[in-house]
Amino acid sequence: MRNLLLVLGMGRSGTSMLTGLLSLCGAALPDNLLASDANNEKGYFESLDVLTMNEFFLNCLGLDFFDTSFRLQEGELAADGAGALTKRIGKFLGRYEDRPLLVVKDPKMVPLLRYWLPAATGAGWDVKIVVTVRHPREVSASLARVQAGQADHSVSDALWIKYNLLAERDTRDFPRVVVTYDELLADWRGQLKRVTSALDVELDLGSDRDEAVDSFLDRKLRHFAADDDQVPPNPWVAAIYRQLTELSVDGALDRDRMDRLYELYVSAERMVRACVLSTSPAPRPA
Repeated sequence: MRNLLLVLGMGRSGTSMLTGLLSLCGAALPDNLLASDANNEKGYFESLDVLTMNEFFLNCLGLDFFDTSFRLQEGELAADGAGALTKRIGKFLGRYEDRPLLVVKDPKMVPLLRYWLPAATGAGWDVKIVVTVRHPREVSASLARVQAGQADHSVSDALWIKYNLLAERDTRDFPRVVVTYDELLADWRGQLKRVTSALDVELDLGSDRDEAVDSFLDRKLRHFAADDDQVPPNPWVAAIYRQLTELSVDGALDRDRMDRLYELYVSAERMVRACVLSTSPAPRPA
């Protein structure tokens, strides 16, 4: 049996931290990892092969990580594009068939899940999902720091909504568990036990892991902390955050509620996008 753990969520939500923890406890990482830097001193744990692949197909559609729209979800990749992406995913995963538990992470995978998930299962992997959720104000502050203050709250909120909605909606048919950033920092072993139980995977959580994990989880690298009971001012964000944090506690999901939130938000986003396009000034004749 070959298990593929996909770590999903909005960037700056602890996806790197979780992936690093999983690797310290026995999950295999892909080769050719993105180097650490001042924004992620402990590492990103992202395969450059995956990152390049996802960026290429998003860029072909005129999209990137910072695109807040649901344009890709409104339509499909052209058949040849979808086939090319599926083929590249299968080829990438084929290099790791000797690894019984492989963990792959790249936030840009989230808009492309409708291609990644069937490609991985078609390649013979048992796909299992871990979604990380972090308070949106912390994500916004962290993103602004990374972008040198160029990302404002409205853009960050729109990205947070998009990546969390898609990570939840597109993985419903797969074994999954939701982990919050706070709980992972507070009790990493307890949260990884939840992962092993919910996803039926084996991790080494013995006491011999303590020293390596304690060194890895440097709390001084957490630059932002929101109050636990601080309600996000954006009503969309507040409603989605409430649903996901409840899902992280007892695994229960109000599917009708989440479906309604998704449909209403995507409809509003489409309307606003159309209005912006219709009011953009026409190009001047040459």
